[in-house]
Amino acid sequence: MSVLIYIVCHVVPIMQDDSGNAKHSRDAARSLYNRGTAYARLCNFKLAIECFDKILELEPDNSNAWYRRGVMFVRLCDYDEAIKSYDRALRIKPNHAAALNSRGVALLMMEQYEAAEAHFAGVLDDVSERLMTPASRAGAGKQWASMWCNRGYALEQLGLLEDALGCYGRALELDPGYALAWSNMGVIHEKLKEHSKAMKCFNEALRINPDYPGALYNRACLLAVTGDLEGALESLKRAVALSDDYRDRARDDRHFHSLQQDDRFNILTAR
Repeated sequence: MSVLIYIVCHVVPIMQDDSGNAKHSRDAARSLYNRGTAYARLCNFKLAIECFDKILELEPDNSNAWYRRGVMFVRLCDYDEAIKSYDRALRIKPNHAAALNSRGVALLMMEQYEAAEAHFAGVLDDVSERLMTPASRAGAGKQWASMWCNRGYALEQLGLLEDALGCYGRALELDPGYALAWSNMGVIHEKLKEHSKAMKCFNEALRINPDYPGALYNRACLLAVTGDLEGALESLKRAVALSDDYRDRARDDRHFHSLQQDDRFNILTAR
């Protein structure tokens, strides 16, 4: 299963008047931000970081530049440096929802599941209630839903399946159209041998996004273990067509044990 990183595409302006050096500094920061964003889209993350570093020389308290710097380090798999950048963003703007979420995501990527769960628990139990107004929570619903989903993923990795299920439910309360949360909830139900509930979740994820490869793959797993081998092959075929990553994953997945001798499965999963 995957986790989400949200990217906010705007610059926090410096709090000065429009005269002289202040206006020049703001214009330079905006230009650097646009250049950094362009480099990021081209996957040139090191040059993007250079741009955000130059912004921070001009505007040390630009929380969004610190946040975007962290995102770039995640792309480079330098999670420690990413967390340092997120922490700087949060020191300036404690309710920066994207930085709060992405800090936890970095911990997940490092497989520090206990630390990630503790982070999300603190954010969701404290910051979301203490700092965010109801209107703000509604406006950032998808971001808060993502945090509940990511907390659920951490709990799932810790083997706390019922708690994870509750978190995915909270995510869906905030964003009923969140296909990832539906798919992740289905995985928990499958692990709990609640196959009918799992299938409903996967089907709902695919109703929302028919081309969601993760849900197609998870549904294929469920179909295979419940004996619908033709359905499993069809769903897996669609998942592999959308994302080749699932080809290798399926080859050693215990869910497909009953298909190991099927030539169609071996062709589909061949390197």
